Amino acid sequence: MSTLSDVVEQALPRLRAVSEDAAFRKPAPEVWRAKQVLGHLIDSSVNNHARFVRAGAENGLALPDYDQNVWAAGGYQQRLWTKLVTLGFVATDDVRHQLHHLAQVRERAEG
Repeated sequence: MSTLSDVVEQALPRLRAVSEDAAFRKPAPEVWRAKQVLGHLIDSSVNNHARFVRAGAENGLALPDYDQNVWAAGGYQQRLWTKLVTLGFVATDDVRHQLHHLAQVRERAEG
């Protein structure tokens, strides 16, 4: 079973190989650019984090929606592809951070 960290590390070389022009290309009017897809992954992570926090802090389970098309149409298409790909390192570090603390929880619960 691959961890998210493994997936990100495997994807980074392929993402780095994508040119700025290719990342900005819009295959069809209703299809997102590669920049928008990568931005969507970032936005989705941010929104899911907020959902986790709310689910743990609030009574009931009223999680906010977000309009992914509005978010994807945001500023990601204006940013350099290399800057967006660099955020992959942030995702990898986030996964490592979570695994580190999950190991602490397991150690403390067992010991």
